[in-house]
Amino acid sequence: MQPETNLKRRTPIFQKAWFMWFWLIVFPPVGILLMWRQGRFTKVKRIVATLIATAYFVFPIIAFMTTTLPLYNNQKEFLVAFN
Repeated sequence: MQPETNLKRRTPIFQKAWFMWFWLIVFPPVGILLMWRQGRFTKVKRIVATLIATAYFVFPIIAFMTTTLPLYNNQKEFLVAFN
């Protein structure tokens, strides 16, 4: 019995392109790490994608932190304040 010489090795899931794109959309820090580890793109493309993914991740956090809470709990409090 001879060993098979044309065995196909399975690619680990973290090295697949769809897995990287999934994480770039769902949780960009993981996607950025995978993108840089895989080295699929040129350095310029990776830098641009990193900047876009970082903005996509950070912007909602900043927007949530700067949102002001309502000054009045209900309409009655609002009317009392201005009468």
